[in-house]
Amino acid sequence: MSFSATATRFKVGIASLERWSRRLEPRSYKRKIRKIDLEKLAEDVSQYPDADQYEYYRTFWGDTKGHLASAS
Repeated sequence: MSFSATATRFKVGIASLERWSRRLEPRSYKRKIRKIDLEKLAEDVSQYPDADQYEYYRTFWGDTKGHLASAS
């Protein structure tokens, strides 16, 4: 399949396909250090299985002032 046909099919630009074709191997990345203790999170999830992501956020960071969080 040509770049033109592929670009049309997947609704991306031809230039994007050309860039992606030059780098077919996945990029390496550094593992991010988690700020949340995963054991504490697992315990919290088991205690409150119906809580949503916003409630977990408030549990671990308290007030959301100055942080990116959405209640919706």
